[in-house]
Amino acid sequence: MTDINQDGSTVCNGGNSRNTGLEPARLFLVDVAVSPESAAAVAEYIALRGKMNVIRNAGTDVAVDSGDDRDRMERYLAAGIEKATCALVLVSPVLQEPWWLARLAQRGQSAGIALALLTLKGASGLSAGYEAFEMLRGIKSLNEYIFRLSPDVDRIIFNNPEYGGLMAHTAPNHPLDAFLDWQH
Repeated sequence: MTDINQDGSTVCNGGNSRNTGLEPARLFLVDVAVSPESAAAVAEYIALRGKMNVIRNAGTDVAVDSGDDRDRMERYLAAGIEKATCALVLVSPVLQEPWWLARLAQRGQSAGIALALLTLKGASGLSAGYEAFEMLRGIKSLNEYIFRLSPDVDRIIFNNPEYGGLMAHTAPNHPLDAFLDWQH
C-alpha cells in the first residue's frame, strides 16, 4: 500500500516507489473497456484536483475491444507501469474479469507500485482474488486514495468550485457524480 513520509513524499509498497521527494505521483490510468467520457472525467479530476500526473495509453494504444490481443495488451501494461508510481484500473459494467488484470498485478508488484481498482457506476465489481489491489468504490474512496498519494493535496473542500483541490464526496454537483457512486 502507500505510506506518507513526514516531509509529505509518498512511499508506495514498502518504499520501492519511484516517487521520491515532493515530485507529483505518476498514475497509470488503465481505462480499457471504459467509455471515453468516464475515462476523461476521472483522468481530469485526478490530474487537476488531485494534482497528479495521469498517464493514459502510455504510448501504446489499446482499443476498448482489445481483450484478446495479448501482445498489444502486454506492451500497454509494460509501458504504463514503467512510467508510473501507481496504477488505477477503472472497472466498468462491461469489464468481465479480464485475463490481463492478474498480469497487471504481477507487473505492478514487481515494479513496487501501488495498485487500485475503481468501480464505476453500474459495475458490480470483481470477484475475490485481487488482494494486490486497493478497492475503491466511489468518490469518497477515490478522494482518500488521491489524498494519500499526492503530496500537493492537503485538504478536501465541501463546495467551492473555485478551489482547485479535491471536492468532498457529498458536495452538490460533484464533477464525478455521473460516473461514480458518492457514498463509497
